[in-house]
Amino acid sequence: MEYEYDTISEAFVNLLYEIKADGDIVPVGREHASGKITREICPCHVRIGHPRNRTLLVNGRNSNPFAQMFETLWVLSGTNELGALKIFLPKAGEWSDDGKTWRAAYGPRLRYAVGLDDVQYERFRAAMIVHNRAVTNFSVSGFSAVDQLKYVANELQNDPTSRRAVMTIWDPAKECTIEKSRDFPCSNHIQFLIRGGKLDCHVTMRSNDLWFGFGSVNVYEFSVMQEIIANVLGISVGAYYHNANSLHVYEEMLDKFDPIFNGKIFSLLKLGVKPFAWSKDLLHVSVNRGYVNTVQKFYDCDTTELVSALKQLVDSDSAGTILFYLLLYVLFLKDKELLVKNYPLLM
Repeated sequence: MEYEYDTISEAFVNLLYEIKADGDIVPVGREHASGKITREICPCHVRIGHPRNRTLLVNGRNSNPFAQMFETLWVLSGTNELGALKIFLPKAGEWSDDGKTWRAAYGPRLRYAVGLDDVQYERFRAAMIVHNRAVTNFSVSGFSAVDQLKYVANELQNDPTSRRAVMTIWDPAKECTIEKSRDFPCSNHIQFLIRGGKLDCHVTMRSNDLWFGFGSVNVYEFSVMQEIIANVLGISVGAYYHNANSLHVYEEMLDKFDPIFNGKIFSLLKLGVKPFAWSKDLLHVSVNRGYVNTVQKFYDCDTTELVSALKQLVDSDSAGTILFYLLLYVLFLKDKELLVKNYPLLM
């Protein structure tokens, strides 16, 4: 099924309606969801015309834009450690095998993709032929690591017509060699194409929860990557294409839909509010890691230091604006009364 919307908010509400009205009933049987039923559109192809209006503004959903913002920086920082992420997503540990990390976190897979280059692979294949062994699980020294975000930016800088600006998240060496885990990547790959002088983004997902994935973080994080790369290239953001082979919701969520259908859909675009820019500097792992560490630092420190830091960030650039909003939310979590007291000084 193919759908087209202007913003994520319009897409979210209308796709909820489509799934509730016409979604196929599909049971799921994995250990963490045993006995549950989903409603599914299979497959689902969505085009969003204005992906920079990525904040979900829908009555009844109560999504957390600060969590969306921070999880995106967390992914861009290349980490899989849940420490600071739990400030914004307290239930993050429920999808962890060890309570400390996400096994399938996108950050390490995008920023430190590890594999064999052609020479290393040929050496391994030759060894397998000599020893008459099947190529199954193996380990070998001399791996190559690739920052896939920098790769696609460089690829499109060198050849704006390239169709090879692709980032891969699903890793057979990881997914096909583990028997049990709470965390498998739902996203397969992301491709960027320059069309009509603008940067389009194409995301392919094997499985996508509309409520907790598509609307909460997936479109947000991948469209941010689209914007950062567009800024590196010096071109405008184009359309965002989201291809989910299984777009679904769990039936237990259906009773939450009616308030959304009866509410309003808001859009920064229609309100005439211009979304802030995600700087091209965020292409670099170290910059994102700095922001993640700063948030953790001020979450752990005295609120007086936190207020002082916020006052210094009031008139900062776009990257500083992101940090300002994240620290504002941290102050909200730590001391709501102090936030109210200092609010006039921070606006």
